[in-house]
Amino acid sequence: MKKIFVILAFLLATGSIYAQESCCSTDKDTKAGHSATPSGDALAMFASNSNDPNFVAAHAAPMPVEVVNGRGAMITLTLSDRTKSDAYFVRANKKSNKWLFVFHEWWGLNDHIKNEAEKYAEAYPDLNVLALDLY
Repeated sequence: MKKIFVILAFLLATGSIYAQESCCSTDKDTKAGHSATPSGDALAMFASNSNDPNFVAAHAAPMPVEVVNGRGAMITLTLSDRTKSDAYFVRANKKSNKWLFVFHEWWGLNDHIKNEAEKYAEAYPDLNVLALDLY
């Protein structure tokens, strides 16, 4: 039992050390003064992936598609810092305080993501489905 406790304590300690590393910054970024912390600009660092030909090649452009069902609609949300953000909202069939948030991939809130929101709304009619536009 003591041996298991020591092993678990070791794993917890080493795991918490690695948890402090960011996937968004490299040694080069750190040395240059860039950081993915709140004081840095992680969004700009992520957006810079669009300049990397290997990254772009790994993300083929989606084929055009039309929204199926179309129960949902685009809405504009006012965020806590008073900026605006768009989202695709499919209301539940009856009044509900249950929500499902849909997060898009690299290509943003496009018709493919709207279709996924529609599919979830059809599969779970008692949920409000909100597909957020993170860009």
